Amino acid sequence: MNKGEQLVNDFIANGWKSKPFDKLIPLLRDNRDQALSVAMLILEKIPKGGTFFDLLLSHLTEEEFGAVVTVAMKKLRNGPADVLDSVIAYASVQFPSLLVPFFREIFTLQPNSGSYYEEWPWRAADNSEIAVLKNLVHYEKNADIRNRAWRCLVETRRSEAIEFAAQHFPPELDRGAGFNAYAHLVGFDTASCPPRKLHTDRSHHIIFPANHFNDADRPVWNRHSNHPTWSLDDPNALDGCLGGYADGQCGLCGGRLHRLVIIEDAVSVLPISLPRIELCTCMSCLGWEAPELFFAHDTSGKPTPLCDNVKHQEPEFPAEPLKSVVVRYVSSPSRWEFQDWALSNGRENLNRIGGSPSWIQDSQYPQCPKCHELMNFVAQLDSDLSTIDGGEWLWGSGGICYLFWCDSCRISANLWQCT
Repeated sequence: MNKGEQLVNDFIANGWKSKPFDKLIPLLRDNRDQALSVAMLILEKIPKGGTFFDLLLSHLTEEEFGAVVTVAMKKLRNGPADVLDSVIAYASVQFPSLLVPFFREIFTLQPNSGSYYEEWPWRAADNSEIAVLKNLVHYEKNADIRNRAWRCLVETRRSEAIEFAAQHFPPELDRGAGFNAYAHLVGFDTASCPPRKLHTDRSHHIIFPANHFNDADRPVWNRHSNHPTWSLDDPNALDGCLGGYADGQCGLCGGRLHRLVIIEDAVSVLPISLPRIELCTCMSCLGWEAPELFFAHDTSGKPTPLCDNVKHQEPEFPAEPLKSVVVRYVSSPSRWEFQDWALSNGRENLNRIGGSPSWIQDSQYPQCPKCHELMNFVAQLDSDLSTIDGGEWLWGSGGICYLFWCDSCRISANLWQCT
């Protein structure tokens, strides 16, 4: 019996008491050739799956993941299982193109039914599949099938599909904000024609220096060294700066501003016409004293708060800034261009410049206070980043801070979401 078989058999016999992560991580390091066979054993023997299986999927190559998808689809034809839902969910995030040959079956069998990511496989839809979905929206008599096709069409995240979906919005799917609730969630502003993309397709991961995080204090499943998104590398990576104090005072409390990130050569990675931009906030006030904070920027990218109280108020939760550190902005491999907060389950590096935001709640693009247009998403910072006083910062109860930009007005904004 090899180590992979032992891991699976121990979990079947003893459940989580067998400490599967403690076995899986050394296996991925020392017996990498067993990764695919372990995944297949789990598909065969552990129908409920588990978070250790989810981590394993992130270490499979695209070819190996494709083999797992093929087996999972064969098993789905015989009935649902949690482990099969996991395969489809994670494939739709990391390798959606692997699901293209199975669109018709996925549509019929409905893995992950009722989840917010049920329609994510259609992120890889091509023109022929979009035509199929349009046809269902036009002519299908069954309302459930017709509405599901409409939701899949929105999830293609293609401008022409968004325009069609807007014209055929089913009233029964209205969530109180009309079509905008759907369009914003997939990153489009339909106030313009054609619909305007609210984020870039390209993203850069923020990569921290080795030993910046104290992994010894983390459970083994959550250590940064165990997920590939924390160690991405690229010889053309850009240098950046994160944390520390920024010049100026908060307009609400009068305290020193807290720097979030500095982006040099910003125009090369974001829809920003400035050569350099400094994005900051007040961690004492953001989310507590005000849900959003806005800053005007001069031509050098330096921020000034737009909110300026005549009488400053003491914040309820005074905070220190993030620890100042030199970071690298590494162009994200296509596998990690799209990430989800819940499915990452604390394992993945969600600190990013550009790309699609990893929303925790519904989409929340602020309006520019000057031109009133929706602002573009430009970056996000996850919780658990180090602060200058040696602590770890939480956005709310452990959420994400989102940063936005209006280029025509040179105004930035930030807000956070948590559960």
